[in-house]
This record gives sequence, structure tokens and C-alpha cells, in this order.
Amino acid sequence: MAADSKHVEYIGKLTDAHQERLADSLVKLESRIANLVAEAPLREGALFDLEWAVNARKGLREAINEEYLSQVDSIVGDYSGVASRATKMLKEYGDFTDLDPTVISRLKKLTFQGFEEVGDQYLDAVAKEVYSMTLTGTSFADAVTNVKQVVSGGMAKHASQMVHDSLNQFNASVHVGIGKQAGATKWKYVGSADSANRSHCAKHVGKVYTEEEIADKWSGTWAGKASGSPFVVRGGFNCRHHWRPVFDEFAEDEEETVAEQPPTNAPKLYKKEEAEKRLTKKFKKMDKRELEVSGKVAKDWSTYPESQNGVPQVRFRPSGATRANWVEKARTRLDSPSKIANRGFSPELQSALIGTLKETEKLSKRFKVPNIRGTDYVAGEAAMAMGDGILSVSKKYNNPLAKQAYANKEKARKDLKLKIAKRRQLEDEYDKVQELAHKLEAKVDWELGGFDEVRATQAHKEYSKAKRNARKVADEYNIASTEIAELSKMVRGYEPSVYSKKNLNAPLPTTTIDYWEEPIDRIRAQVIHEYGHLVHQEYNRIGFKNARLEYLIDDMFKELPDKWFPSVYSKKNGVEWWAENFGAYNMGRKDLVDDRLKKVFDAIAKSETRIDIAELYELVGLKSNLL
Repeated sequence: MAADSKHVEYIGKLTDAHQERLADSLVKLESRIANLVAEAPLREGALFDLEWAVNARKGLREAINEEYLSQVDSIVGDYSGVASRATKMLKEYGDFTDLDPTVISRLKKLTFQGFEEVGDQYLDAVAKEVYSMTLTGTSFADAVTNVKQVVSGGMAKHASQMVHDSLNQFNASVHVGIGKQAGATKWKYVGSADSANRSHCAKHVGKVYTEEEIADKWSGTWAGKASGSPFVVRGGFNCRHHWRPVFDEFAEDEEETVAEQPPTNAPKLYKKEEAEKRLTKKFKKMDKRELEVSGKVAKDWSTYPESQNGVPQVRFRPSGATRANWVEKARTRLDSPSKIANRGFSPELQSALIGTLKETEKLSKRFKVPNIRGTDYVAGEAAMAMGDGILSVSKKYNNPLAKQAYANKEKARKDLKLKIAKRRQLEDEYDKVQELAHKLEAKVDWELGGFDEVRATQAHKEYSKAKRNARKVADEYNIASTEIAELSKMVRGYEPSVYSKKNLNAPLPTTTIDYWEEPIDRIRAQVIHEYGHLVHQEYNRIGFKNARLEYLIDDMFKELPDKWFPSVYSKKNGVEWWAENFGAYNMGRKDLVDDRLKKVFDAIAKSETRIDIAELYELVGLKSNLL
């Protein structure tokens, strides 16, 4: 990924982290103000003491300073790191020097003052609300609700947008300051090129202009435009772009510059029919062995060995089975042993799954549970899911990812250049047809004003045709933009998260998938995460001595202090915490695993047979709740 694209992604993640921190501080501020109102003298359950209302301003000021402005000060403190990263990034594109520290200090001070003004505005608003409610004898319950709404309503929304715009404007100012200091003559509009862009930004992103051209192109109006220098306000409110200085000798090739990537480590790619055949054959082979074991386990599951020669000898409890009907359920399964739903899975996706199943086959021996025994279509928004040994897969999410994994990067790079050129052509064509449509619209109004119905009707037909052409070109432009986004992923890969136990200042990734750059590794990470669910599900089956692994996971999640969370998703519940750590452990990133879970994984893997869960309780220092 190009250095400027990496910087844009970093700014986006930092913005999210800042907004989350400020949101937390506003929740605390809301609680502080509610507690302050709770101290007000009441008469028959209503506010009445005007002297208290006037003096309450001091307490409100303290609450805003301690909860809101202290967090703002911490957030603005991160801006020095932003300036350093921006400077380092720019040095990859030319002979740029560091910006004067006093300029950075001044920019930070101005940013903080902007947040101070918001704090003052809401101090006045809350103080006025408190006085008005006291004057009118508002009930205590309504008073608390009203002051909470002031904070959680307008203030929260306003402050959240300020966090976004302040960081991005600071980042933009640093770029411009360094660029002008170096004497740059041209500027590239850098940032995302996705569907979330406003039309104005989508039109200019990736292009290189002189200052005169920027002044001309930014002279128009559009939704969300903000007042100020186009170098600082850019596309307007909530804009995610910035101007990067460009020297003349590099300006021509700027838009097509892409980073070289290492060769993919994707497994062998099969053609459609061969991929389907191999995937089906693999699942049927697994299922045959497991059904044979099922009959034996059904006869006497309490004495049947759980492992023979290191190979798991227990299978999935058929869905809905109890001790009494296990045999019948197992016999029913003989007619349709495996669910293999893979229609619509691309050859690339099936090839990736075949390769990953070889990995989970090794895991099945290490962790003493059967391998995945079939595929299904995912329900809901999840990328993958696991239940009863069936791996559910989202075609919508994983087909494009698999396509990226097997892409010919050199061909994708050439196609990307062609698509970018095509989009430029469509932009020019759209401007022309839009201009014609506006002229014809004016002509319709003119003819109607002259009461010439025949000529007005003809003019309207011409206008309608021009609008249809404009819509057609716009649709083609959107399709080209989508294709450019997909090709960009094939060429550049993904920016991996750098969050770790040694780098807690980096944004916490959404899931552990975000630690991987190559698309095939992101597919592998999903499958191994889901296999982690299969492990705790199988260890929790009825009928196996002390096999209550989910009890242990739940107790660890609730009772262990200082747990390590490798992702946002790992905080959801115990089993997701387990699966996210399991995925990192078996993808070679043991540095991302909670220390006590690592002990559990090590112990299960080293055990010759299924381990007694009571031993794991003792290992992590918890009292067993098993009967």
C-alpha cells in the first residue's frame, strides 16, 4: 500500500478512537451533571431555589473541565504524533523538512480553543436550562432528563464532528505547511475513493492540481461545503481527504503509483468442477469415519475411547439428540451424512477452503475434536459462522476476498490504470452532458415563459434525453469506481493492524482478521476462528466426563482480572474472546494471545487424550464449578 494511503487509513482509525474516547467522557459528564442536579433543594419534588441555580454554574464548569476538556487535552496531545507520521510519510515523496515545532504547537492550541468554545456554549446552555427549570418549578425527574438531553443530544453530536474535523484539518495544515515550506508547486488530492465520498471529493480524489486550479475548482458550491481555505477545509464537514504536496518531476505519474506486494501464499487454484468435486469428496470422507464412530459412541459413549493413536474418536452429537435418541438420530444421519451447500461459492473460494481444511485437519489432532464436516450459507451479516461442525460462509464477503487472493497482480495493476483512465473520460463526459442538460432546462423555462407549448414540449423532450444520458454516464462512473476499488485491493492488499501488547496506542482492530495483510490469510483467519468455536462446542457435549469447556471459558471471561483483548469483537462474550485468541494462537501470532488462554491452548494441544477440564481450572487459578 502506498505511503500516503497508509497515512489516510491511520488518520481514519485514530479519528474513530478519538470519537470513542470523547463519547465515553460525555457519558461521564452527563452523569456528573445529573448528580449535581440531584443535590438541588426540592419543594414537593420540584426545583425552587434560585440562589442554588445561580451557584450551580461553578459545579457545571468543574464537571465540564474535568470530564470533557481533560479528555480533549489528551486527544489534542496525540496531534504531535500525527505531525511526526505525516512528516515521515512526505519524506518518501521528496526532499521535505520538518515543520517548525512552534507552528505545530500553535495549531494544537487553536484546536483546543475551538473545543473550549463548545464547552462554554454548552455551559451557558445547561446553566440557563437549570435556572429556567428552577424558575418554573420543574420536577426533579424532568430536570434530570432535560439536562441529560442537552449533553447527549446537541453537545455529543457537535463534539463528535469537531473531533473528526479538527484532526483532519490539523493533518491537512501540517501537509500544506511542509509542502509550502519546501516550495511545492502542485498538490495531489489524497484519500479514500469509496461510495461514502461526497460527489465533489469523488470527482477530484487522486488528481494533481496547481494552486490556481484548486482555487478555480473549489469556487463552486456543494452539499457540506465549509468556509475557509480549500487546503484546510478540503471537501467540507466530515471530509476524509487532504492535499499532498507534489514536485513537478513526479506529478505526471502520481495517480497510478502503487506499491509492490510480495507473492501470494494462496493454496492451489482449481477449476470450478474440480473444486466442487474435491470439497465434496473431502467432507464425505470425514463424515464416513465419524458416522462409524457415532454408532459405537451411541452404544456406550461413557466407555468408548476418546482417542486412538492420536486420532479423535468422538463425533458431533446430532442436532437435537439426547442420550435416549442418539442411536436413532445417528441412523437418520446415514441417509444424508453431510450438509455440503456450496452453490455460488467461486472456484477461488472453494480452493481456499480446501487448502484451509488441511490446516484444520492438523488442528483436529492437536485439539482432539473432529474436523469441519460441511459448508452452508451464512445467515445474517457475519462473514463466517460455526454450528454442529458445519462452517457457514458468506458468499458476499468471501468471494471477492478469495478473488483478490488469487489475482494476477501485474494484470490487476494494468487493469487498474485502464479503469482510472476510463473514469477520467467518464468524468469529462458527465460534465458535458450535465452542462447540456442545464442549458436545455433553461430553454424549457424560456419557451414556457413565452407560452409556446409546441416548442416547450420539444425542448422538454431534448432535456429528458440529456438527463437520461447523464444518468447513464453516472451509472457507468459508479461501476468503474467500484471496479477500481476492487482492483486496488488486489494490487495493494490490506493494511494490517499494528496493535499489540507493546503498542497499545495503535487503534484496537475490529477483529483479529485485521492483523493480516494478504487476502488468503484473512480467509484462513476466519476459518481458524470458527474452528475455535468447534473446539469449545465439542468439549461441551453431554456424555463426556468433565467435558464442560464452555463453563471454564465463561468463568475465565467473568472472573479473571486484566484479560487481554486482541480485538473489539473479543470483548463481546466469553466464546468470542476464546475464538479470537484461538485464531491468533494458531495463525502464528501467539504474542496477541491472553497469557492464561495460551496456557489452556498449550495444555489441550499437549494432552494425549481429551484433557480433564478440572485440570484447566487449576491451571488458570480458578475454582472448578463442575459437578
